[in-house]
Amino acid sequence: MQHIGPLIKRIRLDKGLTLKETSEGIISIAFLSKFENQKNDISVSNLFALLQRLKISPDEFYRLTSRYNSTPMYQFLQDLLPGLVNNDIIFLNKKLDELSFNIYTFDSIFVLHYKILIEQYINLYSKLPYNNKDINTISKYLIHNENWGNYELHLYSNFIKFLPLHTNLILIKKAKNAASSFVGTESYKHTVVLLYINFINMLIVNNELLAARDTIKEIMPDLIDTKYFYEINKLNYLEGKIMIASGKITEGKRIAEKAIDIMYQLQNSKIARAHKKSLDEFINSFLL
Repeated sequence: MQHIGPLIKRIRLDKGLTLKETSEGIISIAFLSKFENQKNDISVSNLFALLQRLKISPDEFYRLTSRYNSTPMYQFLQDLLPGLVNNDIIFLNKKLDELSFNIYTFDSIFVLHYKILIEQYINLYSKLPYNNKDINTISKYLIHNENWGNYELHLYSNFIKFLPLHTNLILIKKAKNAASSFVGTESYKHTVVLLYINFINMLIVNNELLAARDTIKEIMPDLIDTKYFYEINKLNYLEGKIMIASGKITEGKRIAEKAIDIMYQLQNSKIARAHKKSLDEFINSFLL
């Protein structure tokens, strides 16, 4: 089990714990240091004790060491993101084919879930009906799974817009609790704000404007004096959309377009164009 030592070190550092705080009453500081650097092995009982100290469930630790954290899977997700953001149907179809061709490279659950996800985005951008049966498959998995990890958080974040409001109200709390249980303070902030950005978008679509504005007010203070400038800017963009939906179209458009200008300044031109297109469609829906 020496190979998992570096993972224990990463989790410990993410949670801001010292060698002494982690090892106290379980093993010596020197032993833990050697284990983290793959210089000695550890018993199962001591490993479980360390996981309990780190507030990591055995299931979550298994996920972190399994193919859910494999390089091919996370590389696939990184490559997939531009297609989800930029309404690129051709690209999404290519990624769908890639999943089918690499069915033995990825975990079977991952293939099933992300096949459903990509298909729903293709339906969305093609203005076709969603597949409610497939959406229900994802919904049931997230609701009934009591051991959320990074995989479930990423899946839910990408799937929020396809789930009904009552389901999202349950899952957003579950996601926040899951994130707080195993990531460090800064990683937690980033993970949660990305979830909430998608959640706020969903609230706006459902005309839950008061709840959307309250959610922005809830999470914005946590981002002050952090490096997450893009996320702050995205929240300002959403604030503009809320104002537009509230009838203050001119003022809301000004705020949202200012956020888009900042995206251009940050050289995120593709993302900026996608947001401009989305904003124009959003405004037109209120002018018809």
